[in-house]
Amino acid sequence: MKKTLLSLATVTAVTGIATTTADASEYKIKAGDTLWSIAAKYNTSVSEIQSLNNISSHLIFPNQVIKVGEEKVEASTSTESKSNEATQQTSEAPVNTNASTYTIKYGDTLYKIGQKFNVDYKKIKEWNNLSSDMIYAGKTLVVKAPAQAEATTQTRTVEAVETEEVKPAETNTVKEDNNQAAEAARKAEAERQAEAARKAEAERQAEAERQAEAQRQAEAQRQAEAARKAQVQQTSSSVSNGSVESIAARIASGKRYVFGANNQYAVDCSAFTQQFMKAYKGINIPRTARGQQAAGTKVSNPQAGDLVVFNNGTHVGVYLGNGMVYDALNPTDGIGKRSVSWIWGHVDGYYRF
Repeated sequence: MKKTLLSLATVTAVTGIATTTADASEYKIKAGDTLWSIAAKYNTSVSEIQSLNNISSHLIFPNQVIKVGEEKVEASTSTESKSNEATQQTSEAPVNTNASTYTIKYGDTLYKIGQKFNVDYKKIKEWNNLSSDMIYAGKTLVVKAPAQAEATTQTRTVEAVETEEVKPAETNTVKEDNNQAAEAARKAEAERQAEAARKAEAERQAEAERQAEAQRQAEAQRQAEAARKAQVQQTSSSVSNGSVESIAARIASGKRYVFGANNQYAVDCSAFTQQFMKAYKGINIPRTARGQQAAGTKVSNPQAGDLVVFNNGTHVGVYLGNGMVYDALNPTDGIGKRSVSWIWGHVDGYYRF
């Protein structure tokens, strides 16, 4: 009796390495979103989103568009192989497409083999436990699902029972190896998912703590600002217009104009208005005229106690009402009361604190 040994070998194959293209995925922030919730939605991490968008904090705003990762799309394994296949079809020997295995020939690729047997080349990689697209001429590949391959082998054994002796032990060994590899892959994937879940939960808790702290700080600032405004309103209502000039005169008493000075003996224009506002409303304002201009609220109906700014923020004084100002003008004119129109230049505006 003629004996033929059948064996299935785990093989590896080679074609051109698959190429990928990466397209940035973007997301438009909605009200209520956090970096953690966005990271969870796109299966990424908060730190990855921060890195992609070059941000260091966790503050985000509605309608802001951010990058959330890269979508990788696998290109066809070898475009060049497709064109080569078209030119070589007329010269290639016929292939038994019902076979469950295939011996690799020179010039083959996983993609071409998949086309011959009408199967996705990724399935061929899975059935043969291939970790890459690398294959070698002369090796044998499983080209049908294990169940289909087994059915084909059994059918052929019945037909050739008088001339072939099949050794099922080898087939069983291959199937057992495949099952073990699949189980190992499942365990590795389960461990990866568990680790990702642990990291996501840790990031969620950290983000929740950061959000809570930010809310506490915002509430504290809101309360402090409300208290400051209440104090300013109370002070403003208790001081009459007539006292503005007396306070300015008291601040000016015994002082002379010295540029850059800010003490009990000498002041310049912005030092004088700074000392006045501290005495008048109990608040601290910036030291320079431009800083005071930026900090105050510009008004169109000036009142006594407002600041009047001149010449692009180079001079400032205390407005007394009725077109009069109390200011520290220069070493010659000193500190005193004078008409707003008497001061050289133009008025930038009136600012209230």
